[in-house]
Order: sequence, then structure tokens, then C-alpha cells
Amino acid sequence: RRRRRRRRTTMDGGLDDEVGLPKATLSKMINEALGGGGDGLGGGLRMANDCRDAVIECCTEFINAVSAESNELSTKDGKSTITAEYVIRALRALGFESYETECAIARDEHKEEETHKRETKKKKKNIGLSAEEAIAMQQELFAKAKARMEGGEGDTAPAPGGVLGSLG
Repeated sequence: RRRRRRRRTTMDGGLDDEVGLPKATLSKMINEALGGGGDGLGGGLRMANDCRDAVIECCTEFINAVSAESNELSTKDGKSTITAEYVIRALRALGFESYETECAIARDEHKEEETHKRETKKKKKNIGLSAEEAIAMQQELFAKAKARMEGGEGDTAPAPGGVLGSLG
């Protein structure tokens, strides 16, 4: 994702490189929250551009505050990685206890998704074929696709004695 960088002056007069959040993504989320799907069919509320920009700026400041607090907490514990637990502790420290439950749910969902992705990747990697069998299967599939593209019927079912037939 590309995030825009902008320079701004800090309270002490120095320059601060701030990473902004993706404005298009946040605008879409705001539209959905207001009940408009962005389809122009109405039914939802509209928000003025300057108000939308202010909300996006608030989101950026919120993320920066939570990130800074999480970083401080992890550094105090001698850790160089900010984990979800540090983010939840930072929310508590900043007075956003009401977000803790939603964040814990999102963390658990993310863990489940990542576990599922790893298992799926592992299954795909270990399909039980030697390299030669996999190459032969690939060549057979290419030949069938070529036959279909050239106007031939190209049997879509695996040949009974072929490499594909041994999988099922």
C-alpha cells in the first residue's frame, strides 16, 4: 500500500515526517458507515469534504497515538516488536478500554485466518507428487488447454491411466 508522507511542524518547531492513512480507503469506510455504498442510489447520509478530511486526520492521530504508546510499552519491557498485546495495553493506557473487546476479537480472527492460510499452503505444497509427476501433470493440462483453444474438444476428464487419474 502506498501511504502519503507529509512534513509538518512539531510543537517544538522541528519537522515531523508523518505517514498518512490511505484516504480513498478511509473515505470508502466512511461512506459505508454513513449508509451509502458509494453507488449514488441514496439512502445514506453525505459528509462534506472538509469534514471527511477532519475525520481522516483524527484517524491518523489516533493511530499515531496508539502506535507511540505501544512502542513505549514494548521498549519499557525490553522488546523490539510491538505485539497485539502491547496495542491493547496502549488502548487501556490512553483511556480507550471500550475498544479492547473489539480489538481482541479482530486479533483472534486474524490468527485464525493466518493459521488457515498456512495450513492451505502446506497442503498445496505436499500434494504427494514427485517433481517428474508434477511436470507430467502440468504438461498434460497444458496440452488439453491448447486443444480446447484450437477448437478441439479436449477431454476435460482425466485419462483413466494418466497422471491425473492416479490422484483421485
